[in-house]
Amino acid sequence: MSSHATNAYRQNRNISHFCCCENKRLNEISAQLDKNCRNVEINDHAYATHMLLESRVSKTYSSCRSSSE
Repeated sequence: MSSHATNAYRQNRNISHFCCCENKRLNEISAQLDKNCRNVEINDHAYATHMLLESRVSKTYSSCRSSSE
């Protein structure tokens, strides 16, 4: 492999690794929020925070998928 190809490969692997970790972290936050929402009466703030995180999870997931393909 040329050094350019090696660098591109390494960069891609780093992106994939970051995305994987980030996605796992966001999923954990999401699961935690779900649990919190079930434990307490959902107020507007908790719901808004939850929706914001949900959209971050799906954005991260889709951008990671497109960068790893």
